[in-house]
Amino acid sequence: MSKNFYEKYAYVDKQVIHSIDALERVPGQPGFIHMALVNNQVVAFLGEPVEDYSQYLNRFIRTDNMLIPEFARMVNIETLKKQLKKSKKGDKTAIFTAEKEFFYEGQLDSNVLINICGMISNKHYPNMNIHPCENRLPEFLHSDFMGLAGTCPWGVLTSKVDSSLNSSAQVSDMSDRLQHGLMLFYISTEDIEESNKREQETNFKRDPNVPSPLDVIIQGKLSNYFGDTFWKESKSVKFKWSEIQGIFLIPMLLPNQEIGYYCLLNKDGKSNKGESIRKLLSTWLDAVKKLNDDVDNQEIIIGANDLSFAFLDRWCISLGRDANVNAYELKKVYKQEALAGSIRIKKNK
Repeated sequence: MSKNFYEKYAYVDKQVIHSIDALERVPGQPGFIHMALVNNQVVAFLGEPVEDYSQYLNRFIRTDNMLIPEFARMVNIETLKKQLKKSKKGDKTAIFTAEKEFFYEGQLDSNVLINICGMISNKHYPNMNIHPCENRLPEFLHSDFMGLAGTCPWGVLTSKVDSSLNSSAQVSDMSDRLQHGLMLFYISTEDIEESNKREQETNFKRDPNVPSPLDVIIQGKLSNYFGDTFWKESKSVKFKWSEIQGIFLIPMLLPNQEIGYYCLLNKDGKSNKGESIRKLLSTWLDAVKKLNDDVDNQEIIIGANDLSFAFLDRWCISLGRDANVNAYELKKVYKQEALAGSIRIKKNK
């Protein structure tokens, strides 16, 4: 029997991967984007190349329509982890992005809109509403952790199957082999300034004798967005453009199914929320590690403030200034009716 209207459009949709094949690279395709045909739909897998797509067969996939902005490069999380591990306690310096293998090969020269693999899992919960707050227990609604106005995005993560991990009695059929990584992009201030130049040339330069002011494009918008002119509370960033080395972008799937980005300033000293960039990134990586400890029963929980999102039209993306992340046991966060009816894929024998 077919789904009714609400079952079809009000709940998180995932499909089982019945067929999957790699597609050939096309001219200009960055090295961190790998295209595949999943159930006859073109889907991008971001990050590491997938050596064997057949490992994803019979798992659930959530595909997200992601707009990735021009000049974005994808961060190699393993290199970032090593750099953070070498940091001394209390290190508040900016992340060193010139490190060898810090980025995957390639950089976007224009905005792209593609379907990406946003999550692969062994379980599906068909009773999960598209707005996570609809699914959660009362104590998890509008708490300090979740954010003042209660936007609760879903995590967008890279996925891989690690066959080197051995299953155990404590771990269910496939969860020991399915691992997730933080999806993270970076745009340098030099590239932001180049984007500003393009904006001036294409949209604002009507009179060649009148220069276009920077405060109406990306650099100025970021300055107003993060600085005291926009945020009056004590956690606003003391924003000087000369101190910013670039921005990290962590994609999040908002309840309206749009990809928004949590924007982190790469700078010495205090970054978002009055914390160092190293501490902020470590917090997100710790949450992903906790998820990977038990992928079947844990979930990344993100809390964001509705009022902390701004739109940058040059990149056609929404940026989030403030967000919190952690991993929690599903049964401790969600209502029983949301968890009911779970579907599990069993490992092929």
